[in-house]
Amino acid sequence: MSDKEKKSFTAKKFCLGLGLAVNIIGLVLIAVGIALLMTDSALEIKYGLAIAGIVIGFVGLIFVFAGLKKDKGEKAPEPVKCKYCGEPNPPQSKFCRKCGKPMVKKCVNCGAELDMDAKYCNTCGVRVRKDA
Repeated sequence: MSDKEKKSFTAKKFCLGLGLAVNIIGLVLIAVGIALLMTDSALEIKYGLAIAGIVIGFVGLIFVFAGLKKDKGEKAPEPVKCKYCGEPNPPQSKFCRKCGKPMVKKCVNCGAELDMDAKYCNTCGVRVRKDA
């Protein structure tokens, strides 16, 4: 994850948390306002509390939606084509979903996973056999 992605992720988590906290405060104010409306109290603040709770709740929703919104540059991972049959597979696939052949190969020396077109192991440096 790049620094930009980490900052974006942290900002989203902050907005989501802040939005949820503000919504809770809004709900408490609405509940207090409604409870005061039910009483015979002559307090003029009871209407203000209920309205303020509703407004604060909407502000909290804005923060929640900002935290859930996807970035414009955020894309789904590109599928990886099978070297043997050309079938697009999810990037984390170890075997092709159409022909069943391996999407990655392993180093004969250390067992590290390698790309299908690797000539040398990126972990131990051993030359990879063509048939492996």
